[in-house]
Amino acid sequence: MYRYLYIYLIFLSFLFSISLEENSKYKNLYLMDFDNILEDNKLQYLSKKMPQLIKNEFSDKNYLNIIDAPKVIPATFKNNSNLNNGIIINGKYFLSNNLIIISFDAYDVDTWDKQASRTYYCDFEDKDCIEQAFLTCINEDVIPLFCSYYDCLGACNGDAELDCLGECNGEASEDCSGICNGGVKIDCKGECGGNALSDNCGECDNDSSNDCM
Repeated sequence: MYRYLYIYLIFLSFLFSISLEENSKYKNLYLMDFDNILEDNKLQYLSKKMPQLIKNEFSDKNYLNIIDAPKVIPATFKNNSNLNNGIIINGKYFLSNNLIIISFDAYDVDTWDKQASRTYYCDFEDKDCIEQAFLTCINEDVIPLFCSYYDCLGACNGDAELDCLGECNGEASEDCSGICNGGVKIDCKGECGGNALSDNCGECDNDSSNDCM
């Protein structure tokens, strides 16, 4: 049952969504090793695996820089000249009754205000749940901090738009009378649906008697 637990996280994200600024101010995403709270040897690999999952999934995105950061404790560490204009993820995990509990907090590195926080659990042997649920949490709670909006193709800060037929990046457009894919055009006098034409002499009117021959 834990394999598909991450689907439930989608519902929770709407209940605890974060209000974004009109324009995102963050550019750098700082990653630290996750803390293995109980120092469980069989789970030690996750310490580096969790931040590596973020690198694998988001390193090709042009709207953020992913940077390895030294281990810091946000509750006590208030100033680091090497960290700026970004978010740092402070994560941890531990085993309880064959369930691995994984959580992270995301902090603004300039103010150290907490911007996001998530916790989830999986069977400790269910790697698919561990990885997919984690990426779902990151994608819903952390990545939006770097995006002011998503376009209709799902691209962060992209420029794809719906056309008048509701097709993303479609070619349909309204004519001058407001009809989608209509054929009404503006004549040479600037009148929508007008019948004035430019003749060979450059005169704009609907009088054919004065046309140049």
